[in-house]
Amino acid sequence: MAIALDEDMIRAHWESLLGSPSYRAALDAILASSPEGGSLIIPFQDLIAEGMEFAESFVREPRKHLEIASEAISTILREGVEIRIRVTDLPRERRIPIRSLRSRHIGTFVSVEGIVRRITEVHPRLVRAVFVPRGKGEVAEEVEVKGARIPRVSPKFRLDKERSVFRDFQRLEIQELPESVTGGTSPARLRAELYDDLTGILNPGDRIVLNGILDVREKGAGKAEFDMVLEVNSFEYLEGEPEELEITEDDERRIRELAKGDVFPKLVRSIAPSIYGLEKIKETLALQLFGGVPKVLPDGTRIRGDIHLLLIGDPGTAKSQLLRYMAQLAPRGLYTHGKGASAAGLTAAAVKDEFGEGRWTLEAGALVLADQGLVAIDEIDKMSDQDRVAMHEAMEQQVVSISKAGITATLQARTSILGAANPKYGRFAEQLEIAEQINLPVTLLSRFDAIFVIADRPDETRDRDLAMHILDAHELGERLSRGRRVERAELLPEIDPLMLKKYVLYARKNVFPILSKAAKDRIAEYFVRLRAMSTDKVSITPRQLESLIRFAEASARARLSETVDLEDAERAISVIEYWLSKVLGGDVDRIMIGMPSGRRSLVIAVLTAVEKLQDRNADGAFVDDIYDEVRRVMESYGRTVTKDEVIRVLERLTNQGDLYRKRHGFYKRAGQY
Repeated sequence: MAIALDEDMIRAHWESLLGSPSYRAALDAILASSPEGGSLIIPFQDLIAEGMEFAESFVREPRKHLEIASEAISTILREGVEIRIRVTDLPRERRIPIRSLRSRHIGTFVSVEGIVRRITEVHPRLVRAVFVPRGKGEVAEEVEVKGARIPRVSPKFRLDKERSVFRDFQRLEIQELPESVTGGTSPARLRAELYDDLTGILNPGDRIVLNGILDVREKGAGKAEFDMVLEVNSFEYLEGEPEELEITEDDERRIRELAKGDVFPKLVRSIAPSIYGLEKIKETLALQLFGGVPKVLPDGTRIRGDIHLLLIGDPGTAKSQLLRYMAQLAPRGLYTHGKGASAAGLTAAAVKDEFGEGRWTLEAGALVLADQGLVAIDEIDKMSDQDRVAMHEAMEQQVVSISKAGITATLQARTSILGAANPKYGRFAEQLEIAEQINLPVTLLSRFDAIFVIADRPDETRDRDLAMHILDAHELGERLSRGRRVERAELLPEIDPLMLKKYVLYARKNVFPILSKAAKDRIAEYFVRLRAMSTDKVSITPRQLESLIRFAEASARARLSETVDLEDAERAISVIEYWLSKVLGGDVDRIMIGMPSGRRSLVIAVLTAVEKLQDRNADGAFVDDIYDEVRRVMESYGRTVTKDEVIRVLERLTNQGDLYRKRHGFYKRAGQY
């Protein structure tokens, strides 16, 4: 049973602590830097050093302690200076999960960890009101203000703003860390209040520990229900990887054992084993987990190491299952839909709502909340136009910029993106270009390191194997649900998901491979060969080169290698070749520009012909003349075209607004009629 300390004992402890040479020097330093006062940081361990009973008493009755500590400081300094006590660094075992906060914690000093979901702008709050008569007269009343409402007084009196006391104030909301939410439950949230020098520092997406006094606020006048609010006394940033996944020496030994030999077949069999096939895609997903090495160049340019992947496929090809599995497997994974769950959507937004009491509030979206993690975005083609524009910056620069209503902020979004989309017309049509079948701009598509097409085509042999795999998976699920013995080990992940998560964390935290000369030469050779594939206009850009480097670095990380060797370069090349050559027929322009390079040449020839011929007739260039001109130009490049091909291009350019048809069969360039 805890020993209760009376006020004299509490005062004696505080005078002993604050009167020590180190804290006396700290107080003098505060006075020297700011005569108006400041904050004195006291680690919780120093309270324990004064006695465990004293530390426990502080946790139970923090308001009494802070008041007595302020009196002790006034006695020591003998000056009317406001020194705020900030208690920090509470032991991790004292942190209380947000969802575990209860009424018994009200009035106590608690420590919670989470991620900043949204935060208001800084504004003054009245804490001590001085009322004076509306005519001449003495001060009528001085009252302490609690909450957001000013106490009612007689209309004969007015608030004297000059004599009243205001404090800088900011409201924020934190929610549980994504990696600490299990079982598909919604993350719990907690509102908090910041005052004075704690304001104006935090941003949405910051992972923090808040220490303070848990209080309550009325939900409405006369209601018996209250909302919990944390009056923040101090905060600390959460650095590094989640503590919940502490890697022990035994874990490290097992991780190094797994890395011996060829680890990739084990990784492939550990990613969504209930989903049939897709081995190369699963290998690439494994590379995405490990990621490349982010770099900051001498001129300040940052090169991302995170890998972005996109899956485009027919309905029923297990895209959503893959995304959910990856979101659970990634150390800081988050699953969401393209439409988003709030006004902030995928990126971030400045919004007005009741949380900010009508003021502007910065609200973080999925990419900001999953900073240094992975975001799985299902139906990425359904996202809003606002998010679509912001995604460009988030994917390449890995930040989200907000500039609205006087709020200017840059939020970190250092996350890998795994997107999935269905074809625009319901099912994937191989005869059409991908850019025509997905509702995403090519500028956004070009930022993905790899794009995989998952087509559902009937094949008797494959369909039989697929059916047996699904039936076996159902049988396995039934046996597990009934606690029966499981024999089909191939349907179980070879590496336990928790161990794989630790494996990824260990590699990302400790392995930073450097490119070997052999790997550099191989990647450069392959890149140059790709650049030479197109003769009319270069198809491959340095973005594909950086993708090769990221995949190679991820391969080395998975092997726990300090160098990127030739085998890593070959694995990266195999990934690029898979989605370019086998899936897209080797023409990256289908994705990056929206049409194959051959058709792009025809489009250019048609546009040039219209430009050349349109002034010969008042109605524009005639279709037969256009065809004759295009046929002559294309034959000079060794290619023959039909009139139907030219007509299809003319129709497409007209629908896109590049050409104008004044009457049937006659065309002009848009804007020239």
